[in-house]
Amino acid sequence: MTQNLIYALIQVVHNENAAAIVALGAYGTWQAGRRPVPGLALILALLWALQGATGALFGLITYRFDHHLPDIHGIAIQALGLKMLCVLLGLVLALWARRQARQALRESPSGRARGTASVLETASVLETASALDAANTPGTASAAPAGRTPVGRGRWLWSASSLLGIIALGAAAFLRWFS
Repeated sequence: MTQNLIYALIQVVHNENAAAIVALGAYGTWQAGRRPVPGLALILALLWALQGATGALFGLITYRFDHHLPDIHGIAIQALGLKMLCVLLGLVLALWARRQARQALRESPSGRARGTASVLETASVLETASALDAANTPGTASAAPAGRTPVGRGRWLWSASSLLGIIALGAAAFLRWFS
């Protein structure tokens, strides 16, 4: 009973965390076009790290109680490998998104050398983002190359992170039912 309770608690954290990763990736995709989000990227990196840790806890709990690692084979091993790859790539993308957001703050017209922004500087970045969004609207003569603006260039990182979360969630079903 104790082992099952521990598994269930880990599963709750693991599942809720996976949902948070997908949601934060989607939110970051939307936010990246408006302003740099280094704080959100750090939270996303921490969520990916927690996802890997809770995944590893499943094996550790089995080892602690049964004195061997979980007995998985075939498709379940492939699903586990895919989940582990998603965690690794998700963590790398989140850290990259943080780097891109910090760089965008430094490159903004009102950004400081350290990448911090006051309330007035944030307003200036938002005004710049609005002007860039208007410039990137199809049909305008002064459209800037898509994805190269300081504010919007990290959007694909957030989308990819969200997609990795969705893939990992799908792989979880195969891991569960083919083990």
